[in-house]
Amino acid sequence: MQSGNILFNSLKKSFSLAWRNKSRVLLLFALQVMFFLALFYLSYLHLPKIIESAKAMSDYMSGQKFDDITLANNILQQKNILGDNPGMLEQNFNSIIGIFRIFLFYFFAALLVFLSLAWALTAGMAEKKYFGFKKIFLKNFIVLFFCLGLIFVFFYLILGISFSEAALEGTKVLAKYIPFSLFSLFILYFAFISLPLNGKYPLNETILKSLK
Repeated sequence: MQSGNILFNSLKKSFSLAWRNKSRVLLLFALQVMFFLALFYLSYLHLPKIIESAKAMSDYMSGQKFDDITLANNILQQKNILGDNPGMLEQNFNSIIGIFRIFLFYFFAALLVFLSLAWALTAGMAEKKYFGFKKIFLKNFIVLFFCLGLIFVFFYLILGISFSEAALEGTKVLAKYIPFSLFSLFILYFAFISLPLNGKYPLNETILKSLK
């Protein structure tokens, strides 16, 4: 019963807070709509090209014979086991990687702006005294630029592989993602600990408190 009262009081405070800050809530809603529209537009621009290249690779591979006799004959005749036009696979693979890198750049840029604005808008809702929208936005931008920038660079570098590396050393390539994923989780944890503190403390204090 007591837990139910705590939940009810918490919801009541949340609704009261939202009602007192109707303009901020509406701006946050509009910002979210704009962010998802931007993601939809980015997907509309880039994903069809990725699917087209992936389909071309799939169609080519489905037209090849990989039975034991054919593979043995190709090896004896010093032919490429991937068929007469293996460069087509490399070309389409590189196209997929290039397009996905461009998509990642715009995605991280949109995420950087969205999160910086969103946390700057919410900072003044609960705290009556805070540093102001512009200062908090700039601090959010600096923190997120560092954190998201690191994650983007790691993603960008990991994607710098050739088709032959991906085909022959797929498990090793995937193994590289494990420590990277753990490091990315730590970076995101640091970011989302820092963002709420930006409305209360200077940037240097926010960083110190986030690392404790």
